Amino acid sequence: MLASILIISSLFVTNNVNVENVVSVANASAQVSVRSNIQNESVNEQMRVRVTSESQNREALMYEYRRGVEEAQMLREEKREKFRQRLLEIRDERKRALFENLNTNINDLNARWVERLKSVLDRLSEIADKIEARAQEEGVAENSDFKNALDKVRSKIFESYNMVNKQASKVYTLEVTDENNLGRSVSGTLSELRADFEPIRESVSLAKDALKGLFQILATLLGENIE
Repeated sequence: MLASILIISSLFVTNNVNVENVVSVANASAQVSVRSNIQNESVNEQMRVRVTSESQNREALMYEYRRGVEEAQMLREEKREKFRQRLLEIRDERKRALFENLNTNINDLNARWVERLKSVLDRLSEIADKIEARAQEEGVAENSDFKNALDKVRSKIFESYNMVNKQASKVYTLEVTDENNLGRSVSGTLSELRADFEPIRESVSLAKDALKGLFQILATLLGENIE
């Protein structure tokens, strides 16, 4: 009888130990799961903050661009009126009309170049978004090399957008001194226009290079051949 009681007691103690072990393992697993969920939520929140910030920056840039274009249009009308007043000094109506048309064409050229570079930057920004989305899908978006490269791309694109926005607000006016200086005036103004665009194109080129670097880093992280 005593032996039976000891056996039963032993089994009871053993079962208690097993139960305690199971509970301990379950608790540890639950804690790991909670920590993992917290970490995932933290990463997701960081991604949401980044996306929201990029969206806000893009909206601000578009607002500045539209405002720059509107300001340029108003300023162009003001300068055009002053330009027309100076044109009255030219007695030859044909030369007067030629001056005015060339002045309009130069400002139209500026607007076309601005719009073209803006379209390039829009495309670069879209590609950067797609690369970031792919990195998030593959779980490498938080890699330090990738994040640094992405920040560099965003910074270069942002700088270029700002330069384009400033250029959009510029208005060019031919210098009217006498009716014999038309060629020199046009040549000088076109040279000024080209010189203004040189640093902008260089900035856009740097943004392209940064984007290529970002793509190469992603390809390396994913073990893909990009040759």
